[in-house]
Amino acid sequence: MPIIIHGSAISTCTQRITTVAKQLGIPYELKDIGQNWAVTKTPEWLEKQPFGQIPYLEDGTFFLYGTY
Repeated sequence: MPIIIHGSAISTCTQRITTVAKQLGIPYELKDIGQNWAVTKTPEWLEKQPFGQIPYLEDGTFFLYGTY
C-alpha cells in the first residue's frame, strides 16, 4: 500500500518528499491540492495537520507532518 502525500506539486517542500520517496523506492500517491491554499485551513485538513501547512504524509492510520 503506497503512502499518500497531501500537498502541492509546485511546493518545494512537497517536491523534497516525493524526491526522497523516489530515491528510496517507496511507493507513494500524491494528493495534489494545486494552488488552493485555502484548503489547508479547513477543519478536515487541520485534523490531520494542526499547523495548516503542506505537505503531510498518510500511511493508513499514521500521519506525519512537519512544524517548520
